[in-house]
Amino acid sequence: MAITTVAKVKTILQITDKDALITELIPMAEADYLAIRNKAFDTDGEGNILYPAGAELTAIRMIEFQMSKKTAGVKAESLGDYSVTYEDASGKYPKSIISGIRKYVKFV
Repeated sequence: MAITTVAKVKTILQITDKDALITELIPMAEADYLAIRNKAFDTDGEGNILYPAGAELTAIRMIEFQMSKKTAGVKAESLGDYSVTYEDASGKYPKSIISGIRKYVKFV
């Protein structure tokens, strides 16, 4: 079982199309999630993956980020003498997504 489904991504992101793109991005987001987490997911006695709390929503945010083709999220923007500050991105995801993954990693 994957970290999320096409139907769940479409519902959360409120979109009605892009099934093929989402289908391709789900395993990529899961692989990126694991790489950032730097620790394998726990499994039950039958080999089923036990995803940590918030993992599915974070994966959906990763998919949304990839679909938007951004390089980093806008952290602050002003209008007078136009200025924009981008969120710190580590690798290809913003810091907010990465910290959402790392906060659930428990080391023994």
